[in-house]
Amino acid sequence: MNRSQLHSHPEHIHAVCCVIAVDPCTQDRDPGVGSAKLPRYTFNKLARVCEPFTYYGSAGNRNNFQSLQDCQNRCPESPNPCPHAPLNPQTPCNGNSGSCGSNQYCHNGQSPSTSVCCNKLSGERCNQPVVSGVGNANLVRWYYNAFTQQCQQFIYNGLQGNENNFLTREQCEDACFANPCLRGTPFQSQGVTVQCTLMNQAVCPAGYYCHIGANSQTSVCCQALGK
Repeated sequence: MNRSQLHSHPEHIHAVCCVIAVDPCTQDRDPGVGSAKLPRYTFNKLARVCEPFTYYGSAGNRNNFQSLQDCQNRCPESPNPCPHAPLNPQTPCNGNSGSCGSNQYCHNGQSPSTSVCCNKLSGERCNQPVVSGVGNANLVRWYYNAFTQQCQQFIYNGLQGNENNFLTREQCEDACFANPCLRGTPFQSQGVTVQCTLMNQAVCPAGYYCHIGANSQTSVCCQALGK
C-alpha cells in the first residue's frame, strides 16, 4: 500500500487519501481550486517560515497545514531575513550597519536572530520602493516616499524587506530628507511637495518663494523670510 496523506475537503467527503510524492517543505504554495475559503498554513521555502494562506478546497499540494504548529512541526523554521540568499555565516548587527561590510546593510528584524547583515540591493536606499516583506511579524516602520518626498509609516512583516526601512521617522528623515528651506518645510499640496522652476515660480502660494536648488528635489517652495 502506498504511503498517503489525509486531505481535508469542505464538501460531503471530508477527507481522502492522496499519494505522497515529495517533501511538502520543498513545494510552492498552492491555493488549489474550488469555492471554499479555508484558513491554512504553508511553508515559505525561501523565507524558511510558516505563513497563513487561503485554500480553496481541492487540488492543492502537501504544503498545506491546518495549524501553525502542524506546519512548524513538519518544516522547522530557520528564517532568512535577507531579500536574497542569506550570508553564510550570518553576522549579527543589532541595528548597527557599522558591523556590516561595505556592500552590506543591517536588516532590523523582530528579534536578534533576524537582525543580521544582508547584501545591499541595487539602487539608492531612499529611492527603493516600500516592501512589506514576508513573515508573521507586525512591525511599525517608516520608509521614504520618493514621490511625495516624505517619510511615511508602513507595516513590516519582519523578513526580506529592503534598505528603505527605518525604525523611526527621525531615522528616515535623517537619512533621506533634504530640506533646502531656511525656515520651515517645503510647501505641499495634497501631501505632495510642490516643485518649482525659474519658469513656473507662480506655483508657490502667497508667503512662499521658489528656492532654486541643485536639482528638482531641492527646487521647492519655501516660506518667505520675515522682514
